[in-house]
Amino acid sequence: MIKPSTMGKYSLFIIMFLIISCQSPNQQELSSEDELAIRATSEKWLTAAKEGNWEKVVETYTDDAILWYQNEEAIIGKEALLEYFQSQSPMSILDLQINEIEGRGDLAFVSGTVSVTPEKGVTIVVGKYLDIRKKQHDGSWLFYRDMVIELP
Repeated sequence: MIKPSTMGKYSLFIIMFLIISCQSPNQQELSSEDELAIRATSEKWLTAAKEGNWEKVVETYTDDAILWYQNEEAIIGKEALLEYFQSQSPMSILDLQINEIEGRGDLAFVSGTVSVTPEKGVTIVVGKYLDIRKKQHDGSWLFYRDMVIELP
């Protein structure tokens, strides 16, 4: 695992956003089916996380996915993601809200809010997330890059 600088974290997302924004006009906007598939991936992630089914959570990521939490090392690839999620304590409440979905072609970004409450009942993470999704050959949209920033 690597620990990119804070600027490096944001630079990647800014670059990816610019790539998505500046794609040629021939790239189609997201269809309603694409948006539904993106929401379905989020729901699959949320349901699996609430059940503690970390294998199913990891199925929602691409093989080369990267997950960043503020001030923590980047988690790269499915094997590292599974190891990370398996190290987490059980959650009694997990809430994930999508605020925005935008994209073209086979790339999209999704932003929203997340909160996690462990079984003890004290909220440990309330934050905002920005992730980049990649469209797969089967029409699903998997997490490609995922960044979570804790809110004070």
